[in-house]
Amino acid sequence: MSEANWRRRFRAPVVMFPSWARERPERLLFLSNAGGKFEVFAWDKKTGEKRQVTDRSEGTGYRVPSRLDPFGEWIWWFDDDSGNEFGRWRKQRFGGNSIELAADISAAYQAGLALGEQLAVVGLSDDLGTTFNLVRVLSDAGIPNLVDALNSLLL
Repeated sequence: MSEANWRRRFRAPVVMFPSWARERPERLLFLSNAGGKFEVFAWDKKTGEKRQVTDRSEGTGYRVPSRLDPFGEWIWWFDDDSGNEFGRWRKQRFGGNSIELAADISAAYQAGLALGEQLAVVGLSDDLGTTFNLVRVLSDAGIPNLVDALNSLLL
């Protein structure tokens, strides 16, 4: 006996609307639950290559969107602990492995991300309030590093 159509519709894979790099719009990110949980996928329309970027047991990115830098070279995604939304931002090359963002920034709840060409503003919240961290996208060693932090008032 086949499954009812209405049940199959609710279980059908979902592909979320893509986001693309401002200066390189042929590079896109999208979320899909085709494998049973939401994960981040990268798509290079120029080459036609599509690949799954993340693969975590609890899924990635449904609550916190992933981002592409303006040139489409780096994918930024939030790596929370077991899906509890408390974690760290990571970045990885469009076709490569993950790097933890600025080791001197502690884990927290994400509170926004603004990506520029050389700097990023990473908003994080915890029990003490919200901090906006200015991060140099790449240091001489090739990893992001903290430039400055501005603590907001706990409201």
